Amino acid sequence: MSLRSRGRDVGADARRDGDDVVVQRDARSTRWRARPCGDGAWILERDGAQQVVHAIGSREGTWVQADGRAYLVERAAHARTGAAVGSGHVMAPMTGTVLGVRAREGERVEADQVLLVLSAMKMQVEITAGVAGILKELRAVEGQQVEGGSLLVVVEPPR
Repeated sequence: MSLRSRGRDVGADARRDGDDVVVQRDARSTRWRARPCGDGAWILERDGAQQVVHAIGSREGTWVQADGRAYLVERAAHARTGAAVGSGHVMAPMTGTVLGVRAREGERVEADQVLLVLSAMKMQVEITAGVAGILKELRAVEGQQVEGGSLLVVVEPPR
C-alpha cells in the first residue's frame, strides 16, 4: 500500500509480512514486529525497543496515534488505473463488536465499499474493501466480538 499523509504521497510503501510491517522508502527498508494488544492498540518492536501505537480504520484510511500525535495514513491510488492499492485481506483494526454486515459472500464489491460496521471504543467504524473484486470469505456475523488484527473478509481481485 502506498502511504499518504495529509493529502501528500510520502514516497513510502508499507506491506504486511507475517507478523511484521515492512516500510520501504527510497532504497531503505525498515521492519517492525507488530502485535495487537486490544482496543486498537499495537505494540511495535524493533531492535529491542517497543512503542505502543493506536490505529483505527476509516473511509479515509487509517488514523494512527503515536508519540502524542495523530496521523491519517491515506490509501493511495494507482495513477494509471485509479484502482485502490491494497490487500484483499481485510483485518479488524481493533477489538470490537460487529454492528452490521453490508455485503455477502459471492458478491462483487468495489474498493473502499463498506463491508462491515464495527463498534469499538464508543465509536462506529466502517470496515471497507481495500480492493475491488469478489467477496470470497466473510468471517464475521452481526453481534460477533472480533479481536484486533483478526481476518474479517477476503476479497479476490479480478485477474
